[in-house]
This record gives sequence, C-alpha cells and structure tokens, in this order.
Amino acid sequence: MDNAEWITQCLVEVGWFVWWLVIFCSDFFEVGCGMPKRLAVGVVKADKTAKTRRVEIPRLVRHAKYGKILHRKTICYVHDEQNESHLGDTVEIRECPPKSALKRWELVRIIAKSTAVDLAAMRAAAKLEAAAAEEAAATVAAKK
Repeated sequence: MDNAEWITQCLVEVGWFVWWLVIFCSDFFEVGCGMPKRLAVGVVKADKTAKTRRVEIPRLVRHAKYGKILHRKTICYVHDEQNESHLGDTVEIRECPPKSALKRWELVRIIAKSTAVDLAAMRAAAKLEAAAAEEAAATVAAKK
C-alpha cells in the first residue's frame, strides 16, 4: 500500500476532520504520546532540603547463585513543591522530566503520615519542665 492509498483509506475510515487534526494539529494535542510514567511507593528518609525529599523504595532480590532473599533499596530524590511530606512518611511518587541534577521524581500524594516520636525532643522538653519546676520550688522556698 503506497502513501496515497493509505491517506485515502484514512479519509474513508476515520473521516477527513479527524485525519486533519491528527496530521496538522498533533503538536498542540497530546494524543497518547510518550511513555507512561512509573509510579512507586516509598518512605521519606531525609527532608532537610527545601522542596526536595530523599525517598527509599525497598525491594527484595533473590541471589543469583545461592537463592537467598536479599533486601535492597532504591534511592530517589523527589520534588515536593509544598514541603508537605516529612521524615518517615510513606509517599507515592511519579517519574517526571529532570528538575535538577538528581531529582527525577515528583510527589503525587502522602499515603501515611509518620507516627514516629522524636525522643531527643521529648527528653529536652522534659528537662526544661523539670528545670522550671525546680526553679519555681526554689523561689517559693526563698520567699518563706
């Protein structure tokens, strides 16, 4: 089938208007072009930088020779525009065009917030409360 026969067949089967849209307006419309974006679920392991999160995606791999199941992880740097995810959160991420030298993923949603408690902050707060209570007791004793 040569080019002229193919164009004629397209005109008959699809219709001239749709054919015109496909040929001349394909630059303006995304008609299923490009590969589908990969989705992944991982845990935020670092949130110190602005708008960037370091997400670890755990996976299991069988050893080629011995067959033992090994735990491995994939590290992804994720763009988080609103800084809404934090350390320990489980997040869903999607592949995107490069946003920086390392960032190739963007945050889709937060699946579960972290329930981890910062023990160092709790201990510091307890020390401050204990010091305030001792100070208050000392001022009451000094007034008597």
